[in-house]
Parts: sequence; C-alpha cells; structure tokens
Amino acid sequence: MVEDAMRGGAFGGSLGLMYEPGMYAPRDELVAFARKISDYGGILTVHPRANSSVALGYPLLSKPHIELALDEVIGIQRETGVKMQYSHLIFVGQSSWKCLDTMLAKFAAARAEGLDIAFDHYAMTYGASVITVICPPWYMALSPEKRKSPLNRLKLRLIIDITRKALGIGYQDITVAYISDGARQYEGRTVAEIALAEGMDPLDLYLKLIDLSGGEGRVYLGKYYNEAILRRLMENDLSLCMTDAWVEGMGVQNASAYQGYPTFLLNARAWGVPTERVIHKMTGGVAERFGIRERGHLAAGQYADVTVFDPNALKVKPDQPDFAPEGFRHVLVNGTFAMRDGQYVTQRAGKVLLKR
Repeated sequence: MVEDAMRGGAFGGSLGLMYEPGMYAPRDELVAFARKISDYGGILTVHPRANSSVALGYPLLSKPHIELALDEVIGIQRETGVKMQYSHLIFVGQSSWKCLDTMLAKFAAARAEGLDIAFDHYAMTYGASVITVICPPWYMALSPEKRKSPLNRLKLRLIIDITRKALGIGYQDITVAYISDGARQYEGRTVAEIALAEGMDPLDLYLKLIDLSGGEGRVYLGKYYNEAILRRLMENDLSLCMTDAWVEGMGVQNASAYQGYPTFLLNARAWGVPTERVIHKMTGGVAERFGIRERGHLAAGQYADVTVFDPNALKVKPDQPDFAPEGFRHVLVNGTFAMRDGQYVTQRAGKVLLKR
C-alpha cells in the first residue's frame, strides 16, 4: 500500500504515535514503513509518542518522556535514513518547559550527525486533541465492558492523577470543543467547570464525556508553551510554522485555524524577528522541506499562490475563535482570487498536489 501511494505521487508518510491506531504499532512495522518512504525519497512526518515530561506511553520512572519520544524517532531515522519532520515540537504542561534546551540540543546534534530532521511549531499556547488523549494505550485497548470494571477504573485514576500532578496540568486546563450534537451544552467549558456544575468527580465526568462522544470528542489542552519558548522556536533555524488546526463544522473552533499565521506575524514584529524570515517558514520553507515544486516563492514560473496583507492593519482576537483576522486584502490560489478586497470569491481554485 505504501509503495502504491508513493508511486502515485505521495510526498511521504505520517505517523501518529500518541493516537490510535499508531500507538499500537510495533517498532519493526514503524521501521519498515519509514524505510519504504525513504526508498522513494519521501518525507516522514511524526507526531511523537510524548510531548511532555510525563506521558502514558513510557515507564514513569525514566528521563523526561518528551526526550524519550525524540530518541525513539531519531533511532528509527538512523536505522532507515528517512527524511524526518518532527510534527510538532510542543511542551505540554509547565513541568515540560524545562526540557526546551535539551530538546533543541538533540535536534542540533542529529543534524550534525548528518540526519535530515527538522520540526514545526504553532503560535498558540494551547492545542487541539482528541478526547481520549489522556487515556493510556492499555485502557484504550480494552473492550467497553472491561473499561468499566472497578479495578481498571482505579488503575486508570491512579495513573492519570499522578501524570496530571507531574505535568502541572489540571482539569481546568482542558476545554471541551465538541462532544456530540446532543451534548452541545458542554462546548466551550472546562472539564473542571462541568464537573462542578454536575456534582461529579472530574475524572468520572471526563470518562462520561468520552462515552457520550463514542471516543470521538475534541478538546483543547492548555499550557503548551510560554512566550519565551515560542520566541526561541520561531528564531530556530530548524523550525517551520504550522497551525495544528482544521476548520470544524460543529463545536468550538480552534482559534489557530483562522488566526494562527497572523499571530505568528504579530509575534515576529513584537519580538524583532524579521517578517520575511517568518513568512518563509510558512511558505517557501515548507514547500522546500516537503519537495513541493514551483510553489512557496514569488518568482517567475511559480504557481501564483499569493496573500496580500497590510502589516500595520493586522488584528486577531484569540478569545473569539471564529474571528476572521483583519488586515488581509487579497488571496490568490493558482492565480485565481479566493479573496478579493476582503471578500471571499471562490474556494474552488485549488489543485491536487502530486510529487513529480
């Protein structure tokens, strides 16, 4: 299947080691997948098994799990030679922030070793995830009946409580984005707020939300970054900008979907980072990294994907997730106006991109 996809024009492959089903994949399968991507000169993007000092995919007594996750990815890269994009470098929970220097040093050492690895990051201090993100792999692998057993519930509670306290994240840092059409009353509220209102233990309430959503609910987790970390990542030569967001039809929108890149631009100005450098991390740098030809640059012979904005008029409102950022005048996709004079014209100017 991987060979068929790569022959058909795929740019590479993707692994999500923190989520189902990737969390269950044995190492030899991950290596075989990465090697096949490498055989075709593709890029492998990896959401690591841990983005925090303590996670549920590694033994509790060890060095910070965020470091173990990067070590795992680099180990696969050493074995296969695949081009690697670490997607993304975040530091979930205040206790994880101290790992910044070590993580950046690991990336620098890997590059010095000759490994083609880089990372991306986003502009908000929180991130979107599936509602089951706090549940360990062994729990997710259980049947619905076994998940309800008192022994498994007790084991789950102990692990999650220890992890939360070690991370410095509480239920007040978890905001519900969407559960189901029949549970809209939970949207935009923290798990702590909902539990208090319903007179429930926060973990019991959280498990109730998982059941109500069929395990498909969405949440926003806080304390991913602070300003100092965001600035360091933006200034790093190995970083690319990304939103980690998708536009949702239901529930609370992720503000990063509409306001992520404008926030990068505003941060760059506030921190004295050249605007051109940040724009390159959103455009040409991405196209070059993924091997997308004839895009990402304003140059003759390139496809005309162009955004025209007034840097002095940029405005965002992160506390209003649906807010359309101000200051953008025109957007052209393949030379066709998608937005003209601030008004949407068409959304049908895109093309399927294939590696050539």
